Amino acid sequence: MDPIDGPCDDPAMKVSHACSNAPEEPLLTGDASVNEEDQQPAFSSALCNQLKSVFGTGLLAMPWAVMQVGAPLALLLMAVVGFAAVYTMQLLAWSADLRGLHGEQKAATLTYAELVREAFGVMGGRLNAANLVLHQLAVCAAYLVFIGDNVQGALRLHSSTTVILALTPPFVLLCWLRDMRRLLATSAAGTAMLGIALALVLADASRQPHAIVLANASTQPHGTRAHGLFALRAVQPSQMAAFLGIAIFTFAGHSETLSVVQSLGSQRARYVEISLTIALVGVPLIAAFSLAAYAGYGDATQKNILLNAHSRLASLVKLLLSAVAFFSLPLKMFPANQLIESLFIPSDTESIASRRAVRTCLSLLSVALALLLPDFEFLVALIGAFCMGIIAFTVPPFMYCSLGRTVLSPLSLAAHAALGLVGVAITLGATYMVVDCWLTPGCER
Repeated sequence: MDPIDGPCDDPAMKVSHACSNAPEEPLLTGDASVNEEDQQPAFSSALCNQLKSVFGTGLLAMPWAVMQVGAPLALLLMAVVGFAAVYTMQLLAWSADLRGLHGEQKAATLTYAELVREAFGVMGGRLNAANLVLHQLAVCAAYLVFIGDNVQGALRLHSSTTVILALTPPFVLLCWLRDMRRLLATSAAGTAMLGIALALVLADASRQPHAIVLANASTQPHGTRAHGLFALRAVQPSQMAAFLGIAIFTFAGHSETLSVVQSLGSQRARYVEISLTIALVGVPLIAAFSLAAYAGYGDATQKNILLNAHSRLASLVKLLLSAVAFFSLPLKMFPANQLIESLFIPSDTESIASRRAVRTCLSLLSVALALLLPDFEFLVALIGAFCMGIIAFTVPPFMYCSLGRTVLSPLSLAAHAALGLVGVAITLGATYMVVDCWLTPGCER
């Protein structure tokens, strides 16, 4: 879900027109008058943007997540979570069309927050905004931990805490920027560096002496035998919760959905093709990478898979990816800044000192969270289980029911309401188990 994105790529960027410092046009223009010659390039661009939304930093924790539950169950769960994520992204696209049934025109810059307010009212919008701010603070904390771990490993430092503390002043200063377009280059650079990192991991994993190979058979209960990689194992609830949290974080590409739909213009109906492509291509590719990396490193698989690679090239990639991630931090924090400023600073006030104070406080909150919870896997699992569980698996089905209550059949309403309840159960259950395991000494993870 969480690539190193531009400022309008996150769902939280949509809060209170949080892209107001960006150009008036959306990042992906939704001009319905696109001529026939431009339609295929527009579709290709939309497809690439949606695929990019599910190929992010969550991938770096997926091999460890596979290790927690074993390859057979991991493949099954990745298929379920991946296809469910794709379907709820499609629900967002359909919800955007249903919005017109309530007398609202299809705006060129329709946002996730606006859809939530339309479906659930002012209070629902406020609760959604609170979750999005929490999401951004936690994501920034996870990025700081990610950077600290990578720099520590690359430079062989004593502690990642030193790295996080050293980065705090420049992080705060970057968050003071009023025009985030200066940092947009980090989006393309981040995608490129992540691709290089994933390729490096696979190359390094293929050379490991302790790789799990299919020829390593192991005896299972009842006298059956299974190949090493696909041997069944007992799974603890905490391990299942960690896997679900990381998988939801990885597969939830809902941050791009509405901008992608609007970029299609008159081809909006073709978003179904994008959904099918992600389901049939994106989900299998993520599963293949996760399985291959785990097979290569075996039980030595790290929570951040980059930490398994120790070559000079790997150290360079870690440093470059960390640099890109650092300069994307203000983009991640920007929506939280916008929302808090809109609540506490009058719109007609140009108080630079007040805005800098708000941004400084929010930045330091993320730093404090990173220092208190310096565990990349835990933060990713928690964000996925709770914040993204709400954004991706709980809200879309109920939103679809609310906006389509006058046109959907009773069977469809009942089915999607049930899907929303399943999302609530998974969100609450996974969040509880992730936190409980963190608080329980000796919890198996």
